[in-house]
Amino acid sequence: MTKSKHQTYFEFIENTDKKKPLLFEITGSNQPPPGMKFIPIGNPELTERCKEISREEGALVYIVTTAKKDASELSQQIRRSGHHIREYIVDRAMAELGHDTYHEPETIGPDQIEKIPHTQAEINKQADAALRELFPRIPNTDRQQIVDHAFQKGKVFNGELVVGLQQALTLSRRVQLAVLAHIRHNHTRYDDLLRETSWTNARRATEQLCLDILVKWRGDDENGRNQLDEILRECSPTGLLERQGCR
Repeated sequence: MTKSKHQTYFEFIENTDKKKPLLFEITGSNQPPPGMKFIPIGNPELTERCKEISREEGALVYIVTTAKKDASELSQQIRRSGHHIREYIVDRAMAELGHDTYHEPETIGPDQIEKIPHTQAEINKQADAALRELFPRIPNTDRQQIVDHAFQKGKVFNGELVVGLQQALTLSRRVQLAVLAHIRHNHTRYDDLLRETSWTNARRATEQLCLDILVKWRGDDENGRNQLDEILRECSPTGLLERQGCR
């Protein structure tokens, strides 16, 4: 048996590019703890830079949710309104980005829901910023299609305003539901299946693909399945959101 003239070596290289885990806790309080600032959804560049610095320094970040105290973790995850971040980290991030201020949406009602802007230009700007923050890996074409379909004044579905203009829902909720509907109708066979089978079967058949795309666009696969399951339960044939454009 002839011996090979070549020798094989295995070299193990540490992946130094892997991000440190983000230390976070979930809170239902909009009031930031001492030494922290509340950064609402709609500040994608600032939030991302703050998270990067927080990772580097091992600083705790609070994810703020509008869910009730006894709500499940799933409900908390899909009702995010922003983050509590260390003041010095926010100041450093703003300085690095060259920002003097950050977006703070006007809120209305006892639930402090974000007020939908009056002009189409402001609605588009707000939706685009939230999409880029909540789904940082969404393709530009898909992001624009979602804004054009789900956030346009005057558009209705089944006699109701499209989901992106539902004042009773927070901005983050409207965006997440609009993204899921877009994926279902544009990246799966859902519409074809509706002509072949029941609503329930069509949803079930496309659920995994919806999840895969949703997780990919989020850039985070930790809670993709749970988040999608929660949204799907709320978008039932008899549910309020189904009548409000989460079709």
